[in-house]
Formats: sequence, structure tokens, C-alpha cells
Amino acid sequence: MDQVLSKKLLCKIFKFKKATAQLSSSSGVSLNEVLAMTIVDSQSEKSEKSLLAVQLGETLCITNSAVSQMLTSLEKKGFVYRDINASDKRQYRFMLTNEGRQVTQQMEDEIDRTMRRIILRFGEDRILGFMDMLDDFSEILTLPNKNGNTVLK
Repeated sequence: MDQVLSKKLLCKIFKFKKATAQLSSSSGVSLNEVLAMTIVDSQSEKSEKSLLAVQLGETLCITNSAVSQMLTSLEKKGFVYRDINASDKRQYRFMLTNEGRQVTQQMEDEIDRTMRRIILRFGEDRILGFMDMLDDFSEILTLPNKNGNTVLK
């Protein structure tokens, strides 16, 4: 394989990652945190129950440790709160605070405006093709290598 092309591809991937990271808000909330808060809030609305950390990790496809770090950060910022699960006192339940709900809504609106601009610029067909390519990249990156490990884990 052409090493120059390989390096160019890697640079474009990092550039894309950096560009998507800029979708964070002035309140210091990352895109991942916004997604987590959106899931916490939507789960609360659907079932009238709060979300368990384990469920959030399964939904986001991240480790329990990463979920714990993210929720602790969001709690320190005043966007989520935790209480003990009445049915299993070994677990905590998480819900959004009013401030967390407000920040989530602001970020969702900002992200929606950005996605609409991108779709208008490239058109639906190109966006759908790009999404297919992202799925293909993700699939390749999650395939086990000869050591049985994946690139993403």
C-alpha cells in the first residue's frame, strides 16, 4: 500500500476528529457529554425512571470506567445528579438537573443547525454516501487483527 496515501488518510481522519470536537459548547460540554445527557434525559422521559450508569455505557458502547468519569465530570458541572436506586442499593441512578437540560437543549439546537448546514451544502445523496463510508470505516476498525485485538478497543 502507498505509505503517502496512508499518512494522508490518517491526517484527514484526525482533521475530521478535530473539527467534530469543535462542536462543544462554551459551557465546557463535549459532544460525548451532550450525547450522554441526551440519552439520560430521553430515558427518564420514556420510562419515568432514571438511567443506570451500566445502561448508559451499553448504549454509548463505552466502558464502565469511561461512563463513570463522564458522569462524575457532568455532576461536578451541575448537569446531572445521582441518587441510590431504590430497587438495588448498590447502583446509582442518574438524572439531568434543570441546568443540564438547558445546556443539552442549547447544544442539540446548535448541533442541529450545524448538521442542516452540512446537509444543505453537500446534499442528501452525498451525506448518505458519507454515512455509508463511515459505517464501512467503523466496521474495518472493529475487526480483530491477527492478535485478536481491534483498533478501537
